[in-house]
Amino acid sequence: MTMESTNAENTINFLKEKFGEENVLEEEDVRREFSEDMKRNFGWDIGGAKGNSDFSFYNTRKITVPSTGEEIFVYAHDTTYYTSNFLINNFERKHINNALAYSIDKGCKFFFLSVMTPEAIENLKTKNHYLLEKVEPSELIFSIEGECKHQRSYTFDPVINEWRNKGFPIPGRAEAPTKKGLKIKFMVLHKENLDDYLEYFDSRPYMRADTKNKSNEQTKIKEVEKINKSIPPIKFSRNRLLFGAPGTGKSHKIDNELEKCRGEYLYKEESKIEEIVKNLGYKDEETYSEIKKKELREIRKIDEDFRVTFFEEYTYHDFVGAYKPVPEGDNITYKFVPGPFTEALVQALNYPYKNVLLIIEEINRANAASVFGDLIQLLDRTPDGDSKYSIVPPIEMKKYLLENDMIGRFNEDEGLKIPENLYIWATMNSADQGVFPIDSAFKRRWTVEYMPIDGEENDVERYHVWLKLDKEGEFKKYKWNSFRKELNKLLKNYVEEDRLIGPYFLNNMDLGEDNETFTKEAVVNKLFSYLRQDVLRYTPDKIFNNNLSNMTDIKEAYYDDPKPIDYILKDFDSKELEPAEEHNSDDNNDEPGNAQQTKDEELSDGNES
Repeated sequence: MTMESTNAENTINFLKEKFGEENVLEEEDVRREFSEDMKRNFGWDIGGAKGNSDFSFYNTRKITVPSTGEEIFVYAHDTTYYTSNFLINNFERKHINNALAYSIDKGCKFFFLSVMTPEAIENLKTKNHYLLEKVEPSELIFSIEGECKHQRSYTFDPVINEWRNKGFPIPGRAEAPTKKGLKIKFMVLHKENLDDYLEYFDSRPYMRADTKNKSNEQTKIKEVEKINKSIPPIKFSRNRLLFGAPGTGKSHKIDNELEKCRGEYLYKEESKIEEIVKNLGYKDEETYSEIKKKELREIRKIDEDFRVTFFEEYTYHDFVGAYKPVPEGDNITYKFVPGPFTEALVQALNYPYKNVLLIIEEINRANAASVFGDLIQLLDRTPDGDSKYSIVPPIEMKKYLLENDMIGRFNEDEGLKIPENLYIWATMNSADQGVFPIDSAFKRRWTVEYMPIDGEENDVERYHVWLKLDKEGEFKKYKWNSFRKELNKLLKNYVEEDRLIGPYFLNNMDLGEDNETFTKEAVVNKLFSYLRQDVLRYTPDKIFNNNLSNMTDIKEAYYDDPKPIDYILKDFDSKELEPAEEHNSDDNNDEPGNAQQTKDEELSDGNES
């Protein structure tokens, strides 16, 4: 004899008819199994199938789904009124908490399902309910789901699209608070869609924080773990720090490599795509399987990137996020506004089969250790790429992650970790005004790449500056790279390498083919100004003519009343300068800032780090 109650009879009968009576474990059998587990694991005797009422599994069934072999727990309850409040009021029973906690311990999905009683259907017909125009009420099944927006599976959109294509009614949701303030969803779907629903939904992770009997065992999404192992590695480090003198091409190099990654597909083998689709739970014969395969074929090595530039006043709350006033109509409300780190993190969590890149420009323009705060702990990575250690995120950040992590990769009990598909690349000037020192504890967590002063010089061979070499002669074009290297020969006698001039110190706007005036101004206002007011601020006579005591004198000697370059710069060997090659003027019509640069393409727009 079973312990069925009349308030679940119709729902339980439907489940037996749907899955086969032999695949539905009765209530007392569920409790007996639980009792045996408790005795075996903890030595507790709770009284077998009919013992302590605190461990009741009233209306709970364990079901083996024939099509997949998966075991799930279902709390059943009939709908006697077509109202969400009726089911929601039954949601807070301790019997549900027991079933939910046990499903977590067993690693099984949990659902609250309900069908309408004949009396409820008649009641609808008597009231001529609008629902009757869309579907026969006996074909519906209801589900109570847990809290939050992140409850929908990222794999479920194609399923809903397929329902629409087949003419099925689209599932609807009503949201309502329980007596304890927990927001839950009232889901309406067609019985024919139940298999898909059970495959792609799981109420267990989203309600566990609000149950009385919490399990300490981590709820893991097995499909995501499989997907992580399926991502082909890319050759770059996950924490990567490029440093060197100003103009050595740090940003240029990152842009080039990012563009190459955007131009290459991540999944080159069809077998990998098949493996991921299989791990996601898709069925090859279904339409949504092909949709996912098509999406995977288009994914690039780095599929999405976020970029931020640090500055002196930049803080932890700018980087991670903080509550800020946000206008809503005529009112102002406070909401958590995520920073670039949190935005990149959420994207990486939600799409475990994609690589996401966070680029930090000028990382030492701010106090990096202060900006990262306890996130520094996350920079220690395992061989698989995820964080070796975890931290407890701020309350507001944790709430945001729970609401926006669509597939449950963020586990609040385990703490926050950086996932293996999130890359962080940064640039820094090793010596410049207004920069903060980077301590060794912070730096050792990165793969540090030094950018040599001439490392990227091939890309600038076509660019020129205007110089005057003799008193009576005119300005002529000479290769920028040749001039730069001769200038560095002078500077090496007085300064360290990180104060020398990199190939990207002047950009393509400064070094254009036909803008002589603009190029001359750049040489004075950028190059000579940097040397006079920064590098040789207190000893300008090391390379500048003794008669040129300030920037006004230097500008006049170069631009207004032009003198030969070896007059302006002492001991400068103008004989080593290479004349610029003539190029077709059309060559300069490329879009500035193009990141796919070779030695025959332009420098990127703007000053390079």
